[in-house]
Amino acid sequence: MRNFAATVLLSVAPWAAADCLSDVIPWPEGSGDLFGSGVGGDGSGKIVVGVPDASLGGLFEHGRVLVSNTEDVLVELPMPPQESGLQVGTDVTLSDGYAFASCTGRTDGFNGNVGGVLFWEQLSANTWSSPQLLSRPDWDDQFFGGYQIAASDGVLVVSVPGLVGGYPAASGALDVWIFGGPGGFAYAGRLSEEGESGSFFGASLDLNASLLVVGAPTTGAGRVHIYDRSGASFSHRGFLDGVSEGDQFGASVSLHGTTLFVGAPRVGPGNVGAVYRYSIQSDQSELPAANMTYAAPEGALPNSRFGLSVAGDDLHVCATGLQNGQAAIWRADVVEGLPDSMLTASFEGRIRDVYADGEGRFYLPDESSGDVKVLSPRLDCNLNGICDPDEEGPDCNKNGIPDVPCDVVTFGDCNGNEVPDDCESDCDMDGEIDACDDDDDGDGVLDVCDADNCGSNGTDCNGNGILDSCDIDDGAEDCDGNGIPDSCDVSE
Repeated sequence: MRNFAATVLLSVAPWAAADCLSDVIPWPEGSGDLFGSGVGGDGSGKIVVGVPDASLGGLFEHGRVLVSNTEDVLVELPMPPQESGLQVGTDVTLSDGYAFASCTGRTDGFNGNVGGVLFWEQLSANTWSSPQLLSRPDWDDQFFGGYQIAASDGVLVVSVPGLVGGYPAASGALDVWIFGGPGGFAYAGRLSEEGESGSFFGASLDLNASLLVVGAPTTGAGRVHIYDRSGASFSHRGFLDGVSEGDQFGASVSLHGTTLFVGAPRVGPGNVGAVYRYSIQSDQSELPAANMTYAAPEGALPNSRFGLSVAGDDLHVCATGLQNGQAAIWRADVVEGLPDSMLTASFEGRIRDVYADGEGRFYLPDESSGDVKVLSPRLDCNLNGICDPDEEGPDCNKNGIPDVPCDVVTFGDCNGNEVPDDCESDCDMDGEIDACDDDDDGDGVLDVCDADNCGSNGTDCNGNGILDSCDIDDGAEDCDGNGIPDSCDVSE
């Protein structure tokens, strides 16, 4: 999530054949108007969507903010009828019973695009308060205030990536607010020491209980600053750098616990883009190198710019770009024998942002339809756009996942017969199926000579556990050739 380019396990639904979707959350009244420039959620299924170019009451580009109600339909929050060009909803988020939306076009009279943030308090399941404005009073010290916003555990961080200090340096800064206490909202200070001229510090950001990450994509290859968080206090630990000049590393950032995903939309000769993954641990003296790089999926068009927005969890990563209808989805870690990535196929318009709820669902707004589509890649083991229960072909263990190519990878297929090993016989239950186990019952006697291998396999006249035929092969006399050792014939 956190879209730098905003201004430039459920029931299977019938539409699952296009992409593996678990839900569609519609906005019945509209589409377009930069629908979905920002999308966020609270992890419980409620989402918020920004439509910054939407008109309101004759006001051009006023913007609207939508939240999902208890019926999973997008409804509009109360709006302030202030001015055209307010552009409410360039970025949005939900936290602790509040909805937040940027209004980067706010001019404050003749003072230029100082911006600001609107917030609403949730009063009941489907009821929200009237909006209130948060903005620093020293308008000459901010430009595009609220370009990106992030909130967590009673703290709101607001980026001001444009003019700072009245000089067009685009060095950027962050404003910090405390909310939810008895005093309502209180300004807690500004972070600006790490901003560099022309870096667009604050073009992307994300926040959780222990970390704040901030993108500065237009300095060199791009950069992401890492802050350790303690309440409303932040300590700068260092920064991560991109690989090549102009990659715009840090155009988007997303945190999932201590895992950080970073988008770099201009990677590659065709600007196809890429995403990087890092593990940011509290006890690290030095920031780590990326532990995973997600290259654009096969079939990505030139200028796809995947990484303009990004979100991820333990199992999958999703990034949006410039091409209409396309987002990229990757498996978080390579699984040998299964595809690593895919491109979405069920969207019509531009997908400007993505939100991951941490439980396997990715929320992507379709600008053309005015719907937020919820993708569930955990239900699509081979990333072919078809939910696993809808796949054709055998499912021997009835787990809703196709035997080929998925369960044969998960459970193994040691004899190569395209039947998962968990559906094959394993008489001694040692984890190795009988067809691949030379001693099925583990008694030290090879199966080919074992007289009682999970059940009788033939004659064993002397009761030594070895088939009579094997005793004869090993040298026992059988003068009459009747297949019984002479020692048994004589004794009889």
